[in-house]
Amino acid sequence: MNRVKEIEKELAKLRGNFDKIARKWDGEHPYLKNHIDDSWSIRWKERCKFLKPFNDAINKLDRELRLIKPYTLSKIGTDSGDLMSLDHFIACVKAGGFIDYDGFGNYVKYGKISDIEIYPSDVKYNSIRKDFKKIIWYNR
Repeated sequence: MNRVKEIEKELAKLRGNFDKIARKWDGEHPYLKNHIDDSWSIRWKERCKFLKPFNDAINKLDRELRLIKPYTLSKIGTDSGDLMSLDHFIACVKAGGFIDYDGFGNYVKYGKISDIEIYPSDVKYNSIRKDFKKIIWYNR
């Protein structure tokens, strides 16, 4: 089995487990059973902290997959986002101009859009494809 298939299989397993664990936490956590008040932010922070290791594992594999998986190119639509060089995108991220909450992009090659997404956090993890020189950015 090649690495792409291995990652896809592991991601499917992790995502399924993540959903089960999240539902179990949501259903069994004492805060959710006994509190219907303004302690929602406390519950949400606890939930995020509890699920962080699972989420981190999924994100790490997803970044690896986006680095190695084959891509397809298609015509860029007229209602697309902002086209920019990959270097400009990286510089903007490093300067604090983009974070994952702001949106995402797709790599671009030969004036066509790929099916591979790029996120600002990819810069932090040095998870940038070197076979592309441009991206198209979709702001939220």
